[in-house]
Amino acid sequence: MYISRKVYSGDVLLLGVLLCVVGCASVSKPPLSAKTQAEALSHFSLGLLAADNEDSAAAYDHFQTALRLDPDAETVYAPAVAVSLDLGKKAEALRLAKEQIKRHPDAPAPQLLLAKVYALTGRPDLAEPLFNHLHEVFPNDPDVLNQYIRSALTSPSLITAETGINLLTAFHGKFPGTEASFCCLMLLHAGKKDYAKALEVAREIEALSLKNNSANLLSPSFYYQYASLHERTGERDAAEKLFFRVIESGEQPLTSASQNYIAYMWAERGEKLEQALALIRNALAFSPENDAFIDTLGWIYYMQGRYSEALDELKKACAISGDDPAILEHLGDTYLKLGQPDAALEQWEKAFKIDPESERLIERLKKHRNAD
Repeated sequence: MYISRKVYSGDVLLLGVLLCVVGCASVSKPPLSAKTQAEALSHFSLGLLAADNEDSAAAYDHFQTALRLDPDAETVYAPAVAVSLDLGKKAEALRLAKEQIKRHPDAPAPQLLLAKVYALTGRPDLAEPLFNHLHEVFPNDPDVLNQYIRSALTSPSLITAETGINLLTAFHGKFPGTEASFCCLMLLHAGKKDYAKALEVAREIEALSLKNNSANLLSPSFYYQYASLHERTGERDAAEKLFFRVIESGEQPLTSASQNYIAYMWAERGEKLEQALALIRNALAFSPENDAFIDTLGWIYYMQGRYSEALDELKKACAISGDDPAILEHLGDTYLKLGQPDAALEQWEKAFKIDPESERLIERLKKHRNAD
């Protein structure tokens, strides 16, 4: 069973990466001594290293010290907010974001940071007006537009996907070299299930990143999305190569998700089933209670004719997922192979209630209801 890419906790640290590089307007302040500047920079650097090593508590302490030494240090606020959120310190994240606005009231970056904090702490009612205000005041600022569109991906009430696509398309007419915004455009097209257009944009992201020698966007996460778009548009050989590229990175949970994706692709076509079995067992070693992975294992057994084993795995997947129509459909198919048409029909009907537009389910129900 294929699974959509979920938002992982790394999203919080991504906030720091995205906003840390945005420049802020400078304000007048007494010059710091060389010793104080060096100490603040040292703690900031140690904080970044600690965050990179996923030691958020240490990173938090270093960033707090850096800001105590130099409270006007523009680049410290975003990563300090990110680790505060990672530690569940929502009030401190809000305090830091608001403090930066006090010190740099006319710059867009601090306001963007506050809007993002509102969004990540469950306050879309405060985030959306701020995003809208920023977009009106800074309509051509690439960082403002980036965050404005990103917010649309998680808050559909802010703007429609069509509006976001139109904004980004116009934006790239003015700023053709900004590949980060292309990522938002790719996700918006994919969200509308326009996979061909999303794939076209993904190709542009890769080409532009290579041209600009900007490999930071060409991450395992990007290649996982890129691979899934190839699969959804029927380019399965290209998808396999890209998924294997993610697997070679060793980055989890994307490696196990890629192993599952390839295994399920092979199972669906009834090919390389032993290799598919090895892949999905590796994925399950990382995430043994993942319902999608267990479903894939059950489906491989089904394609191998091992129907009793398939039934055991699919029941387990169904118990974990609760009401996933794909798993219910597989369970029905397996019951049919085991000579239990009534049980099969029951599972297909459950699946159909959840996914009434599935052509496969419509066909199964039509055929077997008529048979009764």
